[in-house]
Amino acid sequence: MNVEESGSNMRFMIASAAIGALVAGLGFYFLKRYRKKCVTHEHDDILEKLKCKLEKFKRAANEAQIELKETVTETIETMEDNLQEQLENWTENVKNSLMTQDMQDAVGTIQFVLDKLMTFDMEAKSYESFTFILIALVKKAQHDQEKLEDQQSKHETNIDLNPAQFDRARRFGQYAINMYPTSWKGDLDSIGERMGISADSILMVWFNDDEDEGHCPKFLLFLDHEVNSLVLAVRGTFSIKDAILDAVCDEVPFLDGFAHKGILVGAQRIITKVQDHIVSSLAEHPGYQLVVTGHSLGAGAAELITLDLMLGRYSNLLPPGTAVSCIALAAPPVFRSQSALPPRVTNAIEIYINNYDCVPRLSLGSIARLLACMRAVDSLGLTLTEQLSILAERSDENVQNNVSRLMEAVKQARQDKFPMLEHPGNIFHVKKAPGDETKQIMYKSHSQEFTDALLLLDDMIVDHLHTSYEVTLQNVQI
Repeated sequence: MNVEESGSNMRFMIASAAIGALVAGLGFYFLKRYRKKCVTHEHDDILEKLKCKLEKFKRAANEAQIELKETVTETIETMEDNLQEQLENWTENVKNSLMTQDMQDAVGTIQFVLDKLMTFDMEAKSYESFTFILIALVKKAQHDQEKLEDQQSKHETNIDLNPAQFDRARRFGQYAINMYPTSWKGDLDSIGERMGISADSILMVWFNDDEDEGHCPKFLLFLDHEVNSLVLAVRGTFSIKDAILDAVCDEVPFLDGFAHKGILVGAQRIITKVQDHIVSSLAEHPGYQLVVTGHSLGAGAAELITLDLMLGRYSNLLPPGTAVSCIALAAPPVFRSQSALPPRVTNAIEIYINNYDCVPRLSLGSIARLLACMRAVDSLGLTLTEQLSILAERSDENVQNNVSRLMEAVKQARQDKFPMLEHPGNIFHVKKAPGDETKQIMYKSHSQEFTDALLLLDDMIVDHLHTSYEVTLQNVQI
């Protein structure tokens, strides 16, 4: 491991631990049941409990030969009665002194996922370890496993996608990306300019926020005469936290299986609003294909719209012989079929995933699996000193043995409370080349490689942004 990578892991560990100690010590809301009593005596005063926890963490860090930032140790002696204000100010100081903004976003999102995850803790018992330490240990195990798999190069390199097909995917994927800034535009000329199309090719604009009849995702229907296509572009959400929250949702019956409830509702509202325009436009332009595209939750809606048009209640909507396809960027898992989808359907849906993007891995099932991983790590019985020694990348034999136990525990952890939703199409995964992050390689992948586990890796947030997908689409070579 190089010095920069080790430093990044250390910053993550220290920042997560320091901030997590505050959360765990205060015991606000649902984390109250996870508080752990001081090993020497009990405290009724919440400030004294917090001091004990920070002292315990400090002792374990010293034993693991980790030097904490001065602001952490000073806090133990200087806290005053105005606890709320001081904790808020100190938390910000810790974030700013220990983490870059990207790292702060990643840590905050991990904590957000953890909050959501606690809802599905079926065992409902306290952890023996600090929850934030368990999160960091799971992240460490997943990171090491990813490095191992990259070294073994198990990816399928025969992607069965020629340059002309990828140019097509790049074209329609860019429309999905352009939807974010375009949805703030008002007049058709401005919308057309931002999308890279003429204003007179726009058939329907839905950029409304009116939710009186229920939320309908923003979308745009337009003609792309250069490639004889009618395009339905669906916008995703601007907020990564909203994307995560919305991705973790119940499922409902759909076709011969089950679909993501919230995204399916949005998809069917889009079809209801746009179906007349689609039918009339295809009738006026014989031989044109229909392409549905989107990013993030918009991509999930695009996939379900495509499935409904090809197999569902809208399968008789289009003129006979109309080709339908979908270009989905960063879609969450949205569908689970009781039987294999016909090849004509899976081949019509192309799903592109950028590096360590977390959203294509998010579902109730993967969240429950993450909790199972935390339980498995907690059951190893590692002391706090042993846990911090792992996170500090100590190289002695005992630490390395514990790392092996940790990786095996995370690898074998399973949950059976929630069936996994899947990706209903051909998946093309773009990853940074090992040892050369400027080079991006595309692999053919499989749904289970993403839906089986939520990976807490450093770039999981940045890799999901529509701007990151724009760079990837422009730079990847096949």
